[in-house]
Order: sequence, then C-alpha cells, then structure tokens
Amino acid sequence: MGGPKHGGGDDSDDATDRLLNAREKNSRWERPVPWYQQKRAVVGYAAVLIVQLVVAVGLAVLLGRTRAELRGQILYSPANEAIDWSVQEFNSGNGLHGDYIGPPRPALEKAWAELLGPMNLRLSRETIVKYHREGEAVALSDGTGYAGSLNVYHELHCVRWLHKYVWNDMYWPDADAETKRKNRSHSDHCLNTLRMFAMCHGDVGPVIYSWQPGILKPGANGTAHQCVDWSRLSHWASERAIDIYEPGLIVNPELGTYRNLSISMILQGRTSN
Repeated sequence: MGGPKHGGGDDSDDATDRLLNAREKNSRWERPVPWYQQKRAVVGYAAVLIVQLVVAVGLAVLLGRTRAELRGQILYSPANEAIDWSVQEFNSGNGLHGDYIGPPRPALEKAWAELLGPMNLRLSRETIVKYHREGEAVALSDGTGYAGSLNVYHELHCVRWLHKYVWNDMYWPDADAETKRKNRSHSDHCLNTLRMFAMCHGDVGPVIYSWQPGILKPGANGTAHQCVDWSRLSHWASERAIDIYEPGLIVNPELGTYRNLSISMILQGRTSN
C-alpha cells in the first residue's frame, strides 16, 4: 500500500522538459540582434523614407507647375513660346507724359506706327487647324500661311483710336456729321472692347492706397503687375509680320485683289487707325 509511485515522478520530469523547451524557443527570439544588422535595417528604412519624400516633393512641384501653366496658358497660341513673365511696377505719374499721348506730332505718330507695326501676322496652318478655322481663314496668295493678328494688337489699336478721338479736332478737322457718327460708334466699340479685355485679364495685383502731400483723398501709386516681356513678344510678332497692302498678297475669292480697303477691324494696321 505504501510503495513508491513512479508514475508521479515521470509526470514531473515531462513538465520540466516542456518548460525548458519553451524557454529555449523564447530565448531564440530574445537574443540581441547584432549591431551591424540593426544599422543595416535603420539605413534601409531611412532610404525608403528619403525616396518617398523625394517622390512626394517632386510630385508636388510638378503638380504646382502644371496647375500654374494651365492657369497661365490654357489657350493655345503660337506666341506662347515668346511669353516670359515678370513683375513690373507702374507709376501713375508716368501716365502724364510719354511717347504715345498728347497732341499729334511726328514723334508720337512714329511711336504708334512702330508699336502697331507687327499688327498683321502670317499664321501657320497648324494654328488655323487648332482653331478649326480651315474653312474660313484668309489664306495668303503666296502659300506661306494665313492672315491674322494677336489680341493684344486689337487692344493697342483701340487705345490708339481713342487717343485720336480725344484729339479729334486735329485728326478730323473737317469731319461732317456722318464721319462724326462713325467715329463715335468706333469709339464706343473700342471702349467696350477694352472693358471686356480688362475683365478677361483680371489683373489681381493689389492696389495699396497711400496719402499724398496736400491731398485730402488717399491715392494709389506704384502698383505691381504681372507683365509679359513686351520686347520679346514684339520681336516674335515682327518676325511674322506681313504687309496686307502688298499687291496680290490677299485676294478675296469673290471680290478680287485686296487693295487699300478695310477687310476687318483687326487688319487695319496703318496710322489711319
């Protein structure tokens, strides 16, 4: 009855073995990782983060540039290649003097003639096709392209016309009632055209008021604007300018060769504007 129980001792040994085996397995995970492996892992993680950061920054820059380009040039123009923007400051005092204002005089006439010189341009077929105007565009008889202009020259034409209208007694000293009516109608057209262009451009440069010496009402001066490099754009236009009065260059398919007659508002490029 009181003999030893060998079965109980075996159970204890088995439990001890299982515990040791579990500790051995756990110790494999608890062994410290060699320093060089840790360093390699850290460097790897850092490299991944750097690559992700570079990609993110690159995408942000590309997206920002693309959106800026879309805002600036969503309309195709062959002259887009000549556009170079910069910030320029206008001084209201400059408007009181200049080559383009004041009474008619030889220097003023010359300045306006040069400014409007490249008003009429030779446009490529590619441009005509992009605007789907193949069926109505005025082809040049020499086969070198099509007659056209840039909107900015229409704006300048209107400024020139309004300058003449201000000095109408000197430009049209003997105007009859019909001439006066036409001039007034043309002036209304130009005023409305410039209004539309101003609203279209939407210059959002802030105008900051300041006090002027001896003047009760605050005024604005030194306003900043985003401007094209005019000399660059004018040079681009000059390289493509045509003389619409060149005999035989423009031929109306129904009425014949264009002479010194107006074919459209936009193609009036001489000082008669």
